[in-house]
Amino acid sequence: MHIFLKLYLKHFCSLTFYNHENLNIEAPFFLVANHSSHFDTFVLFSAFPISKVNHIRSIAAKDYFFFNTCLRVISHMIANMIPVDRKKMDFSSISMIKDYLRKKNIIIVYPEGSRTRTGEINPFKPGIGYVVSNTCKKVVPAYIDGTYEVLNCYNIIPRRSKVSVYFGKPIVFEDYGNNKEEWEKITDLLYDKIAELKERKT
Repeated sequence: MHIFLKLYLKHFCSLTFYNHENLNIEAPFFLVANHSSHFDTFVLFSAFPISKVNHIRSIAAKDYFFFNTCLRVISHMIANMIPVDRKKMDFSSISMIKDYLRKKNIIIVYPEGSRTRTGEINPFKPGIGYVVSNTCKKVVPAYIDGTYEVLNCYNIIPRRSKVSVYFGKPIVFEDYGNNKEEWEKITDLLYDKIAELKERKT
């Protein structure tokens, strides 16, 4: 499936990665990105060799992707999804995240909480600061450009459009404390880094 997706994205979307070398760090780490489309996860998976597919996880909304057995199975099979409750602190999911990180996994996170309705980056939920502070403090920011045009929340049929991903330099949050104020600082910094990638696109 992922081989097919790589080929599809390369030829249908002219998928291009910039500063790809920023992913060449030792796992575990979080890959944090903006969220415009259900294609985003496939795009980020495509940034890695097929041999790493089973060591990449993506955080997904429990109420959207796990409300029935069929969708739950598909979510696990295609995107190794970790279910998270968007409305409250989900300690069972955090425990699962910690377990995958101990196994040297890479975890994809979309701090906006849901897909943008406008194509612009929405404010980040503060939960990302808490999760980073309490699990793995190493993060690679990324800006995904073009997936909103391919398949946004208003469409069900993908359209042809160029897609690019801009990876930022890894950030290590070792010097940050573990309290609400520091979680907010982590959240704000990640938002700023991804917004900066959008503006620079280099």
